[in-house]
Amino acid sequence: MLFNSYIFVLLFLPVVVLGYWQLNRLKSELWSKLWLIVSSLIFYGYYSLKCLGILCLAILINYALTSIMTQSGESKAATKACFAGTIIFNIGILVYFKYTVFIIDNINRIGNKGIAVPEIVLPLGISFYVFGQLAYAVDVYKGRSKAVSLIDYVAYMTFFPKISQGPIQLCDDFEEQVNSKERRAINYENILKGFYLFSLGLGKKVLLADNIAKIVNEGFANFDNYNSIEIAITMICYSLQIYLDFSGYCDMASGIGKMLNIELPINFNSPYKANSIADFWQRWHMTLNQFFTKYIYIPLGGSRSGKFRTVINVMIVFAISGIWHGANWTFVVWGLLNGLFVVIYRLGRKWIDKIPNGIRIPITFAITTLLWSIFRSDNLTVSWAMIKRLFTAGLTNCNASLFCDFNTITEIRIISRLGLQGAIDVVPWFLTVVVLSTCLIIILFTENSTERIARFKPTWKKCSAFVVIMTWGILSMSQVTEFIYFNF
Repeated sequence: MLFNSYIFVLLFLPVVVLGYWQLNRLKSELWSKLWLIVSSLIFYGYYSLKCLGILCLAILINYALTSIMTQSGESKAATKACFAGTIIFNIGILVYFKYTVFIIDNINRIGNKGIAVPEIVLPLGISFYVFGQLAYAVDVYKGRSKAVSLIDYVAYMTFFPKISQGPIQLCDDFEEQVNSKERRAINYENILKGFYLFSLGLGKKVLLADNIAKIVNEGFANFDNYNSIEIAITMICYSLQIYLDFSGYCDMASGIGKMLNIELPINFNSPYKANSIADFWQRWHMTLNQFFTKYIYIPLGGSRSGKFRTVINVMIVFAISGIWHGANWTFVVWGLLNGLFVVIYRLGRKWIDKIPNGIRIPITFAITTLLWSIFRSDNLTVSWAMIKRLFTAGLTNCNASLFCDFNTITEIRIISRLGLQGAIDVVPWFLTVVVLSTCLIIILFTENSTERIARFKPTWKKCSAFVVIMTWGILSMSQVTEFIYFNF
């Protein structure tokens, strides 16, 4: 089930929220948790019953192993064996479902083998819930967290706002909130904040990201006919699309959490306002960065063992981040290049920090946009050809079809029907400038969703605004599209 679908917005979400608060009103803590679990299983199972079975099996095996690990008493060997089994199991299912085809393809290509490639369905959100399971197992093993009940563990693992795309939340944080007596009392201001945040996310996804996606898909499919400016526009559009799409999802997830009095971690903090790639990764997909820092970078030694070792640790983390995003060499190269720019910043920080932000922010955005083009490409050959053409295709031989793609945006079609198509045809690039400028102004010069919610006070003006955005978004959901990070 998708957040941007009629069945979710008009049926599933209202029923879940109303049912949860009704059960809490009856002082039924257990039943309210079971309501969340059953709702989450329905939400996930709507996508695929087979994937639901894999999720349930993974949860039960992980809980059994961690429970044995905590109950093994003074037997260090049994504790270590269970902990190792948990790590092997989680990494094993991730490798099997996500990377088996990739590994076999590369063996066949390099070794000229003829190994049959199996058909493996990638379970929805496996990268996210595997990380949740690993974090819980490590924290319990290290004594940083206490073991929780089966009900609390299942509720944590299946909580539907975060199950498919995060954010990655630690079990302690979730369990503390869901067991808090104060949070079981209905909070009407939080519900309004939740609807406001959900409407902002829906607007990002449906009104902006999905429309920009049309230009991106056309541009990446036909870049060999584009000049340098048109390729640059295509790349910028993808930078905007992936941010608006993913942060839109996270806004909706956080909004749903607020409706249920459950706070999800912040996942984005205006990443395109970053003044370096290192700063970008402190602002983009923040919970993933925190996970890698806590469970990989620091155990490797972090920055405590000298500059050379720090460089190696940074590159290891970014290589893992790249491959985590998908089974393709484009993701590996994308991760390593991000790591390289982070290393360059760390080594030259005392000089780079002297450059004004007015220069550093546009350069960081340009680098990020260039790297996103590798991320989006089907393979490295295509990404290299596109980047090469960006710098060599010149500024002539304009392909008018790119600018015509902007005419397919729903709101632009409405303008056309008002009799303004003639004016649009006279200056076809004008719409391109307007759309891109509007998106960039919103992203670079306005408050992000977290900042808006922090100072949110229910007023008729704000309530009217989110009703308009929500209505506009619902009316634009004629073609339901998946979120980009569903693939990861």
